[in-house]
Amino acid sequence: MVTAIIQARMRSSRLPGKILALVMGKPILYYVYERVRLCNKIENIIVATSELPEDDQVLEFCNQAGLLCYRGSEADVLKRYLEAALFVQKITGRVPNPIFRITADCPLVDPTFLSKLLYFFREGHLDYAGLGESFPDGFNAEIFSFEVLKKTVLAANKPSEREHVTPFIKSHPELFHSKYLELENTPTEFGFPQLEKLNNLLLSLDEPYDFEVISSILKHFYKRNPRFSMTDVLQFILENKCPEPRTDNRGSAIGYLKSLHQEGVV
Repeated sequence: MVTAIIQARMRSSRLPGKILALVMGKPILYYVYERVRLCNKIENIIVATSELPEDDQVLEFCNQAGLLCYRGSEADVLKRYLEAALFVQKITGRVPNPIFRITADCPLVDPTFLSKLLYFFREGHLDYAGLGESFPDGFNAEIFSFEVLKKTVLAANKPSEREHVTPFIKSHPELFHSKYLELENTPTEFGFPQLEKLNNLLLSLDEPYDFEVISSILKHFYKRNPRFSMTDVLQFILENKCPEPRTDNRGSAIGYLKSLHQEGVV
């Protein structure tokens, strides 16, 4: 049973409470869920939040919206993922396999590329697959098998590996067959010649300014066509119809690099 786990928490060093910030009366988490739901290959979706009191609001929203929700460790997100997967197995009687990893700060995630990533994963007989650095930050998605998740929970020891879920998988090619799905077009071909890679374009929700950008995009597209694509978003940006997104050459690795710095690695 193809399952998506959306990790979500209220705590954020740069933008606390961002996942429940409202756009057109709906929280960001609602848009993440709806975008994932539009991928008809995904059979089950669960929100995985923490047991912190501040995340009571996440559970309350999920209950009101009829979304499946599991609460686990705040710091050990890897363990939270496995427990959420086991919870899905318990209530459905089916094995959640493979599993998409989606983060609640990516309300623009493209359902078409979720389907393509699933096909890429299955055709390659992979243990892990992700959207690569040719994709803008904010369209991030990963997929792995249930067995790989169980093995990783047992083997990963570093705090960064537990917090960011997949670093152990990606850093051990001798253990796991992993590949990235990449776009055929270059940043220049998409209209962004100033970028070394499209991943430098920051379209995830991390700072107050990002909310201005993302809310502008959602307000423009959502009532017209909820299935709007990544290409639609890029064209909208090129036409200067929304605030110009931030860029950073670290792309979506910013949070992981921060964790490595805390461990004294970088």
